[in-house]
Amino acid sequence: MNTKLLYVLVSSEKDIFWEQTYLSVYSVRQHNPSIAISVLMDDVTYMSLVGVRNKLLEWIDEPIVINLDNKLSNMMKSRYLKTNVRNYVLGDFLYIDSDTIILDDLSKIDSFKFEMGAVYEFNRKLADNTGRRSLEEVLSRFGLHLDGSDEYYNSGVVFVRDTPGNHAFFNEWFNKWLDGTKNGVYFDQLSLGFTNKAHHNYIKPLGGEWNCQGKYCINYVREARIFHYLFDSAFEFPLMCKDAFIELKKTGNINSLLLSIVENPFRHISPKNKIITGNDFLILETRQYALLYLIYNKYYRLFSFVEKALKLFNSIILMIRYRKFLPPR
Repeated sequence: MNTKLLYVLVSSEKDIFWEQTYLSVYSVRQHNPSIAISVLMDDVTYMSLVGVRNKLLEWIDEPIVINLDNKLSNMMKSRYLKTNVRNYVLGDFLYIDSDTIILDDLSKIDSFKFEMGAVYEFNRKLADNTGRRSLEEVLSRFGLHLDGSDEYYNSGVVFVRDTPGNHAFFNEWFNKWLDGTKNGVYFDQLSLGFTNKAHHNYIKPLGGEWNCQGKYCINYVREARIFHYLFDSAFEFPLMCKDAFIELKKTGNINSLLLSIVENPFRHISPKNKIITGNDFLILETRQYALLYLIYNKYYRLFSFVEKALKLFNSIILMIRYRKFLPPR
């Protein structure tokens, strides 16, 4: 495989970004033993790779170390490197976020003819993303307005060839991200969307199997190559919690739980789930549901009181109303 894999790591012993990266790299090696893996990191992170943390260097081929202003927070350093990777890394690469599990051979990426590719946000086209109002509010800070004909991508997996066009694209992405931070927008994906629209949908869509995103990827579970357990307060998955990484952090050993997750992450999604489609899905995307969710999380006593009142009302209705139980058509 000619295309290398690329991670960005900015981490200290207080967080779990090293642990996430280490587990993702481990999963790469289970299916792609000879692929070249590069990790782009700041100088402070590199200096912290001692003891257990030094094990990461045994699994990768190329640490790329950049000296950054130590006045920047780790969050700022991470985005600084990510939006600027094309200027730091030689050759074609497939960028992958650390919160991922690799499930299959990735060599097919070499056959892609376009210069830059990514997977749609939430594994669906923007026109099908009925809950995009919050996204549109933040994008408006850039003076950007999206409609159903636009494309909006998740920045967790991005295929990038080493071409002049991509160098120009990344330079603009980096500058737009810097501009966004002045307006309180630190997330890199929004400036990516801005840059892509400015370049007339320059990025080409990859199949959802290349970035199977949390609870949104049911259509791609069978053929998933990369599972992305991206943060979502409504998504329960073991690796969203620091406790899953305690042993790895202390010893560098991948325990039975982590091994099982690497083998089949979908098995470890919370059992409190069901497939939501059609009108049920549309209801979940409404502001009314968002308010209900807020009440459940912030004011549970109020939620519980209303729920009990509705149960009582429903039981009274059932006492006075005869229901027919008919078989489905």
